Amino acid sequence: MPHIEIAVLYSLLGAFAHLASIDLTEKPVVIRTALDNLVISAFAAAITYLVALRLGWQVYGIGLGCGMAAWMGAKILTHFEQRFLERLDESKNRRIT
Repeated sequence: MPHIEIAVLYSLLGAFAHLASIDLTEKPVVIRTALDNLVISAFAAAITYLVALRLGWQVYGIGLGCGMAAWMGAKILTHFEQRFLERLDESKNRRIT
């Protein structure tokens, strides 16, 4: 898999930056919150990595996309879910007509 190291590095940076921003809001960050955030960030970055490969992004775009996805976490997963469901609905409607 090309550029996996860069994708992982930027994903980790995005995830830890998001954790740090939570800490700056004066909310206590417990271990469970940190682990949950890291799992969601890793999943979001992995999906973004696959999308980036499919779309033929360059190495800098892959790193940026994975880092931003890790930062956004659940927000980007919700976006991907909506797009996926829209495509499924479009596919279903094409078969019916």
